[in-house]
Amino acid sequence: MRPRLNAALVPTVPVFFILALAFMTPRGGSAQEADFWAGSSGRGFFQAGFLRLAVDDMNSALSGAGLPTLDRSTVTLGGGGYARRGRFVIGGEGHGLLSDDQPSPDGAVQVSLDGGYGLFKVGYIAYTESGLDVYPMVGIGGGGLSVSIVERSAPTFDEILVDPARSSRLSTGMFLMDLSVNADYRFTRYRREDGRAGGLLVGLQAGYLFAPGSTSWTLDDTNGVAGGPDLGIQGLYVRLSLGGWGGRGPVAPAGGA
Repeated sequence: MRPRLNAALVPTVPVFFILALAFMTPRGGSAQEADFWAGSSGRGFFQAGFLRLAVDDMNSALSGAGLPTLDRSTVTLGGGGYARRGRFVIGGEGHGLLSDDQPSPDGAVQVSLDGGYGLFKVGYIAYTESGLDVYPMVGIGGGGLSVSIVERSAPTFDEILVDPARSSRLSTGMFLMDLSVNADYRFTRYRREDGRAGGLLVGLQAGYLFAPGSTSWTLDDTNGVAGGPDLGIQGLYVRLSLGGWGGRGPVAPAGGA
């Protein structure tokens, strides 16, 4: 079984990361500009974790047709960036789903799942002490999933002409809502006399994704499909974060020298 990563929304990750980095090292300037940056900081990070998917309806349909079913849990890879002003946090994330191909017992058919999503998020730092920030966040965004059903036999050219429909790709998009709790620890790599500081960041994020509404399918990104089962990017997730932070005081001191 070969892992598959859908990068449809992962290109959004560098955008969020770069935006965060833009806030991480405020430039010197006028006193008015310094006052604006006081208490501001930013953080950018890569993330890896696990997400539970709402696959019951789809698996019932696949099983009823004698096809392999999808895994309930999937690995996620992505990242994002947040800007902080006082205790308020704003930013975004993008993630791709890393899943295994599911072959039938006889190896004749293979079912695979691709997907990705992006979120705009806001939060409030409820606790900050000695470099540790704990903050709940809410988010909205969108995502997409695709289920591919592929015949793995090796037909002749003439057989393909007689029966060309040997694979199908079913796709759906969805609106997403997110609730999460983040815990980040900031290690200080530098601290300057003007109050600017920055360093390494490690974190843990746990939350729940909601995909309200029913599922609408398209076949090979062209034709609508009626009567399909529900399938959504919905469920619990947990992720580890690794990245960097930077800002200008007054910000609660970070750990390290």
